[in-house]
Formats: sequence, C-alpha cells, structure tokens
Amino acid sequence: MRLGNDSNQMTYISLMLREDFPYIPLPEVFYPFESKEPFCSCSRCKRSLLSEDVEYIIEKALKPGDTIYEYAVCFACIEDSRSRISADSCAVIERFFRERMRPLNHREAMLSKYDLNTDLWLDRCIVTGKRVSEMDEYQILGHAQGPFLVFSMFPYALGEEASKELTDLISSETMDEMDDFADELIDIPPELRELWKRKPVFL
Repeated sequence: MRLGNDSNQMTYISLMLREDFPYIPLPEVFYPFESKEPFCSCSRCKRSLLSEDVEYIIEKALKPGDTIYEYAVCFACIEDSRSRISADSCAVIERFFRERMRPLNHREAMLSKYDLNTDLWLDRCIVTGKRVSEMDEYQILGHAQGPFLVFSMFPYALGEEASKELTDLISSETMDEMDDFADELIDIPPELRELWKRKPVFL
C-alpha cells in the first residue's frame, strides 16, 4: 500500500518519512463497539472510508469492559478542524507529539520488538510506558487506509495521565474548538455533558 504524499495531511504524521508503511487488515479492536464490521463512514462528514485511497484515524476511549466513546474521522475533516486552531496551539500540540511521544523512535522500537502485533503496540501508554491494563481509562488510536491498519506512528495507546498532560498545555480557546469538533464526532447525551473530559488528541 502506498500512502498519499499530500503535504496538507496531518502535520505531525508528516514528521515521519512518507513511505510504504506496513499494514494489516484492520483488527477487531478498532471496530465499532459490539460490531463485527469496521467503521464504514467518517463520523463527521459521512464519507465512505472503505475505499483504499481514503486515509483516516480511529480513536476509541476505553475502560475495563466498556467503550466510553469512539469515532473514525477522515484526514480531510482533521485538516478542516486544524484550520480553526491558532498556529501557537498547533505548535504546542506538535511539540508534545515530537518530544513526549517521539514518533520516529517509537515506531522503530515497536517494529523491532513486536513487528505488526497490534496487541503489543497497544499494551502500554506511548508517553508514560504504563500498562493500559492497570488504568481506569485510556485511549487507543489507529491510522487506517480503507480496510487496513497502517503502521505509521500508529497504532498507540494514550493513558489518562498523558492525555491530561496534553490538555493542560492547550489554551482555553483551543479547548473550546476541540470541544466543538468532538460534538461533531460524538453524540454525547446532555446528562453526560458535565462528565465529558476527553478531547480528540490528534488535532
């Protein structure tokens, strides 16, 4: 599979060399909750995701035995959301990914240790190294193209501690934009709005 070279696609992914990344059929851990089929459309624009020329991100927030939220969003929608965020905030987010997640080093180490074993790529938080099995909540993210999971800087797991570290770096204005984008992706019942603490982390 050859990934696209669009310079507008996901700045922090472009920190990595755009190459023929290895890929496998999308594993069930990235399927919608209680579904035997993968996501078929973007949670925001409803574009079909199963064509092999469509790249997208899947995020799932999990706790033991349950899914808190989940969505799949195409690169075009991600870029649209990024266009609303200030250059300073984008720089803060990208610096976090570059310095705390170290995507190039992470990818090299994971491929060397675990090849394409998704379970092992998702076993620990990419920032803290703590096992997700010891966490109350965590997020997993995957980079997909059509029906395949792509091993770029993804997949990875992000624990609640690391997620809070990132959100603490972001301005209130950017958090508002991320909240608005989350509203477009996830149907959050009004009674749960006060409990909403998670934000998309790929912006």
